[in-house]
Amino acid sequence: MDRDEEPSDAGAGSGADVLAEDEAVELAEAWVDEYDALDDEARDSLELLTTRRSPGVTHVRFRQ
Repeated sequence: MDRDEEPSDAGAGSGADVLAEDEAVELAEAWVDEYDALDDEARDSLELLTTRRSPGVTHVRFRQ
């Protein structure tokens, strides 16, 4: 899914569109890398803390 696209409700709850943990972390890190308001020092201070799945979403948490 392209970042600019809205998520689809098709297949919700089926598990077919659930990201693997490593895919979710990779997408989250890519988003952080492209976030212009975050300078290099702040980005380098982030540490992956946890991931958690909920229905339809994977939460990726960082600690600073």
